[in-house]
Amino acid sequence: MKRITTLLLIWLSVFQLPNAVGQDVNKGGNTTDEEDTSSVHEEKDAEQAKCKKTQAVFPMAIGLEAGVSIAYLRIQGKSNTPVPGWRIGSFIYIPLAEKLCLQPGLFYTTGGGGYTYVTAHVGTYNSYTGYTTTDAETYIRTIELPVNIGFRYGHRRHAYNSFIGIGPYIGYTIGAESANENLKIGADIKRFDYGIGLNTSQEWKCGLFLRGRVQAGLVDLLPSNLSSAHSFSYGFQFGYLFGKKHTHVIRHHADDTYLYNRM
Repeated sequence: MKRITTLLLIWLSVFQLPNAVGQDVNKGGNTTDEEDTSSVHEEKDAEQAKCKKTQAVFPMAIGLEAGVSIAYLRIQGKSNTPVPGWRIGSFIYIPLAEKLCLQPGLFYTTGGGGYTYVTAHVGTYNSYTGYTTTDAETYIRTIELPVNIGFRYGHRRHAYNSFIGIGPYIGYTIGAESANENLKIGADIKRFDYGIGLNTSQEWKCGLFLRGRVQAGLVDLLPSNLSSAHSFSYGFQFGYLFGKKHTHVIRHHADDTYLYNRM
């Protein structure tokens, strides 16, 4: 009996116990590898989500621009003609969401408008009638504060961005002349104007951009009730954008999404 017990213990120690220990070690090793692999995938997913969240939003940027402005005064009962002027100022991009942004600005603008008077002259005994036309121009200098909300987005495979926005503006009149005479602010023309504007721009990788705009005033600028005049203008400006100027699009092949890499 002792010999049988001794042989059984030797058999267990030589053949069975090492195998059992090896299986336990392998199980422990597999568990560790699975945990490491799962941890790597979680970190990779978190990093990709972070990239999408941070890179898809345009950064804040400041721009300077200057250009021409063509202005009208829509005067009731008169033929309106354009008056050339210019516009210079600055603005700032404030990101609100992935492509949505706010664009307030401050500009100095020269505008106004031209108009034509037509006067009828009746001859003696109503035998004939003559007409006299008189051209007059009014020049107005204003400080404008536009606030546009719009979309700013990058173009895939192209080195430029685009912006399109709409919003209100407030104008503060600092001077006006008509027929080489200074107009009195408050008596001849109102101090404040406000209205709505629409603009769009193309921004290149180098920082330069071209903007087109149009805006219409909603205030009757004439204090008297004899007639009414509303401002209207459009123009084109060149400018330069400071800060990160271009959004380069990189395609992520793993999940077929597009990430934005700042330059």
